[in-house]
Amino acid sequence: MTKTPEPAVFTLPATLNHDIVRELAEFLVVARGTPVTIDGTNAGQVGAQAAQTLAVAARTWAEDAVSLRVADPSGAVARSLETLGLAEILADALSHEGAAA
Repeated sequence: MTKTPEPAVFTLPATLNHDIVRELAEFLVVARGTPVTIDGTNAGQVGAQAAQTLAVAARTWAEDAVSLRVADPSGAVARSLETLGLAEILADALSHEGAAA
């Protein structure tokens, strides 16, 4: 029986600046093909660049049939994704079950 690997976790900080988006993108490149959890508990507003990175990752992971979820997105994250029109694209990835799963 094959055991599912533990997801790689990236925690979004309160401030998502250009450097954090670059770190997120680099993390995703390395983690491709493995389950990923993005912890959005304490994240602040998500700008277009960060939201786009998450949306592309969600589609890529879905195409690869691998789990990618944004766990416990803060209200600011949810509002940002809605405002940017990306909430629907990320709907399957958004989870309010806790980042540790």
